[in-house]
Amino acid sequence: MDDAYSPHTGEHIATDNPAAWMGRAGTPAPGYNPQTHGCFWRGERWEVVAAEPEAAPVPAVITSAQGKLALIELGFFDAARSYLDSIVDPVEKLKAQIEWDRPTWERPSPFLNATWAALGGTSEGLDDAFRLAATL
Repeated sequence: MDDAYSPHTGEHIATDNPAAWMGRAGTPAPGYNPQTHGCFWRGERWEVVAAEPEAAPVPAVITSAQGKLALIELGFFDAARSYLDSIVDPVEKLKAQIEWDRPTWERPSPFLNATWAALGGTSEGLDDAFRLAATL
């Protein structure tokens, strides 16, 4: 019977000869495509779930043009410009303008992280923005 699963994760183990350490559901797992789905024993029944693709790696560097295009796509461009315009200290404002105008933007940049946070964004959201920017 095709009813073996990992006792740690509940994931179905396709085998005709289950090892002693494997959990046994007592009912065969349903048919599923292991390339597109996972099958898990949930204590009383099998559950087939669609596999989620891994997120693309976060680019370490994008061009400032890509970053600005991503801000436009995400609806944050005007808010970012307003944030930069709102900086009162002349030295900090000049630093911000230099960072904004750099030819490349680096993901760990304190300026970018602070600006993104000021716009209400999360670290994960900035990762997604960098992924988007790399496609533009």
